[in-house]
Amino acid sequence: MHRGYKLSLSVGISYYDPEHPCSLDELLKKGDRAMYEQKKTRRES
Repeated sequence: MHRGYKLSLSVGISYYDPEHPCSLDELLKKGDRAMYEQKKTRRES
């Protein structure tokens, strides 16, 4: 059955580096930035 809509998924991943520690808030912000960059790149394609 054909559907009239397209689904997509965007994921932002960030890694904790114990040699360069950061707060949980900063780690989440990095993941958000990565996710929005992925979304932007997909729209521009």
